Amino acid sequence: MQDMCSLRYKSHQSLDNYLKRQESVRKINYTNNTWVWARWQKPITETSKANCHLLLDEVLKINSDYKITISGDNAHLYTNQINDLKPVCESTGVTVVDIKRAVVDVPEGTMFFSKPPAHKIRTYFKTQKIDGDEKDKLFKFLQNYKDIRLSPCMEEWITVFPHNTYIMNNYFIDYNNEGFLTMLRLASNIKIKETLSLHSR
Repeated sequence: MQDMCSLRYKSHQSLDNYLKRQESVRKINYTNNTWVWARWQKPITETSKANCHLLLDEVLKINSDYKITISGDNAHLYTNQINDLKPVCESTGVTVVDIKRAVVDVPEGTMFFSKPPAHKIRTYFKTQKIDGDEKDKLFKFLQNYKDIRLSPCMEEWITVFPHNTYIMNNYFIDYNNEGFLTMLRLASNIKIKETLSLHSR
């Protein structure tokens, strides 16, 4: 659905603010200058706005546990109660591409790999904005640990984009020593999303 990514916002006011920002962005014509994102070429209309609000209403009505991942105009919904998602799937403007049933037998708090992982533990961060001083503190702290692994995007965030202070929820650190997380919490106010134990099948 067009502007599916607006569902990251869980209130109608926040959704409206997002769409207003996007309207101004899409008035810029990049074609003759650098590049164009295909989705930016789609104008935001009263119909597309209404569809976003209708869909948000249906999502807010879901009573059972669910997970939604969003990328551009596409979304994946995960639930144990498929009937609770039926109104979402039938919402105006939504096109359902596929519905699959999966047997999920991975214990909570674990992640499995086909090959033995190099580290035992992985910590993900919440999406958040920190200030420059906080990023500097984090960088200096991480320099003291040579046996950790940063996700490629987090490595790039630190080394290639030193002035970018937005942390995304796909940034993670792999490590072996359980005490590392305690030290990280003491050294930085960065918000943790989850910590997983890593295993091979």
